[in-house]
Amino acid sequence: MESLFDPRVRSAMAQFTAGDDTLALEGAGAVRSAFHAIERLRARGAEGRGLSAGALDLLIRLSVIPDGGISIGQWPRRLE
Repeated sequence: MESLFDPRVRSAMAQFTAGDDTLALEGAGAVRSAFHAIERLRARGAEGRGLSAGALDLLIRLSVIPDGGISIGQWPRRLE
């Protein structure tokens, strides 16, 4: 199995986990890195448009709603 981090980082993780498997820590680190990359993309997409990242998300969601629209009660299900 291929690891996500170089040997020095895995060594530090192993010390932190008292020698246990570092796979969970590596996975959490990868998820965190991906989250931050997505947040940067969202912020960049809203930049210069006078919108917050949240407002841009809402507009993107609205753009894919069928022509007939949806009810206010359907919004929570669409946001899952």
